[in-house]
Amino acid sequence: MGLSVDGGRDINDSLAILGGLSTNTAEDESNFDAYIGPQVYGPITQGIDLNTQLLLHFNKNSYAAGETKTYVEFNAGIRAWITQRVETHVLAGSNGEHSIFTFGARFHATDKAVFSVASKNNGLYGPQLQLSVRYQFK
Repeated sequence: MGLSVDGGRDINDSLAILGGLSTNTAEDESNFDAYIGPQVYGPITQGIDLNTQLLLHFNKNSYAAGETKTYVEFNAGIRAWITQRVETHVLAGSNGEHSIFTFGARFHATDKAVFSVASKNNGLYGPQLQLSVRYQFK
């Protein structure tokens, strides 16, 4: 079982700073992967957006016990609005050694609350089912 905490802050209409921390307690309770970096995004057509991320990771014990590693991840993805409140997204990329892939959907229950489900492989912990809730504090 793993745990992940992610967040972001919009800088302007097409740039955000992302950060997060994840762990996989099934493998080792002292492992973690922390990241930070920019996300650039913009519309392709009405209802479809393109986004790219360049993330700097600091990782402990996920590759090998006692090993820390710093690496860069690049990925690109598309978000498509299916209805006014439902979107799907796909993201693919690489961290230099492993491929990264995420596919999922989000339900925007209100202007502030978003619920999502995704299939995720971040290149470290293998395939995972990700359930998340996002709340905007503005």
